Amino acid sequence: MSRSPYLGEVIEPIRRRARLTSPGALAVTLALLTGLLGAIFRRVEFVTFSAFLSMLVLMDTLALLSGALGSRVSLRLTTFPKRVVLGSAGRVVVEAWVMGRGEGKLVIEVRDTIDLRVAEVKGELVSRGRGYVRLEYLVKPLYRGTHVLGPVSVTAPSPLGLIVYEYVLPPVTLRSFDAVPTFYAESVRAPPPRARYPSPGGHPVMVKGGVGDFVELREYVPGDDVRFIHWPSSARNTRGVPLVKEMLFESERDVFVAVDPFSVTAFEYSKGRRLIDDIVDAAGGIVHLAQRYGDAVGFFIASSPSLSLPPTKRLDYIYSTLKYLEEVQPTPECRIRWLPDVVGRYVKRGTLVLVLSPLSCLSAAEVEGMVKALRALQVTPIFIIPDTVAYASERVPGEVMPVINDIAESERRRLNDVIRAVVVGGGDFILARPGTLRTRAIEAFLSMRGATYAVKH
Repeated sequence: MSRSPYLGEVIEPIRRRARLTSPGALAVTLALLTGLLGAIFRRVEFVTFSAFLSMLVLMDTLALLSGALGSRVSLRLTTFPKRVVLGSAGRVVVEAWVMGRGEGKLVIEVRDTIDLRVAEVKGELVSRGRGYVRLEYLVKPLYRGTHVLGPVSVTAPSPLGLIVYEYVLPPVTLRSFDAVPTFYAESVRAPPPRARYPSPGGHPVMVKGGVGDFVELREYVPGDDVRFIHWPSSARNTRGVPLVKEMLFESERDVFVAVDPFSVTAFEYSKGRRLIDDIVDAAGGIVHLAQRYGDAVGFFIASSPSLSLPPTKRLDYIYSTLKYLEEVQPTPECRIRWLPDVVGRYVKRGTLVLVLSPLSCLSAAEVEGMVKALRALQVTPIFIIPDTVAYASERVPGEVMPVINDIAESERRRLNDVIRAVVVGGGDFILARPGTLRTRAIEAFLSMRGATYAVKH
């Protein structure tokens, strides 16, 4: 939560205007129409009704203007969020003053949008000459990204509600804030690295003590510890690339997280939340927990463009990737099929590969081939598959569900075929319902730290 830059600066309206409300426009239209019909058909009752409506609108207008013309309104934003964690609420505080004569009513409104909910939209102030109101709004974003709140509007409605006097405020009341994933609210943070062996880039690198087993020599990739470079072999390498000793530590384990943002259309929403937002939250939760255990973390984000990061403990690399992950949106391109190639290039044997994907862009045969390729690379793949049918059933009203029942049944068969292909290929899976994706992903990670878990078939 942060303060608005307009704290202490009073916002004055730049102009005023009177406009008809919907009932007022209807009354004026009926008055004109009945007056025209009365003149054409020479019907006295039509003319009388038209005159009555005209007098009603005129008296309502005079009653409003008598108090509004001599009034003065000032407004100030005292609190406005810059960031709101998805699933929580941000606080907006608006203060307003009115000075004038007579008795009137001031209405302050903060407009919301289709992807942004405002818990309390309107506040009213009844004033006699002077008045003050402090309004507090709770904004609840539904999706990640930048949201625009406002503009704040100040209006004075007439006694009958046929006309409204509007105070037009400058654009400073139109403000934006960022909705960030839930993993930003994690209380657990990795300890700061100790600068025992500074890397060539000037960033500290921390490697826990202990004796590791030598596995093989491979080429250096960004994020590797420079202490493990084998200089004699690097000097003989004709490619001119340093060679790194691949070491296996019993107390640590590499984790590679694959995120698939492929869009699944109607089956990606649950009670206002998107499937991609749950996947991003689950990936962030795994990363923070892996850092707590001192594990190296790698990424494959199959978005457009895609991003790959070899398992590393470098906090600058990891947090840069998390920043990229924060902005990932659904994509129509299927790039999760590249996963075996990425794992074969960046990941060593024995790595835990957690795949967060509905696998909706792959056939059962392609999924089976992917799992077999990962097993051939001697990694441990676990597929966390969202139950997309449950996502749709929680969002779609019950009376509408029969309409898409055939599509839902087809999606259920696809899920069963995908799960069967994962099992035949030799992999493990977890089918996660809405609201449990992050928890199930963390359970899969913890299970590979020593506990056992039951794979559902």
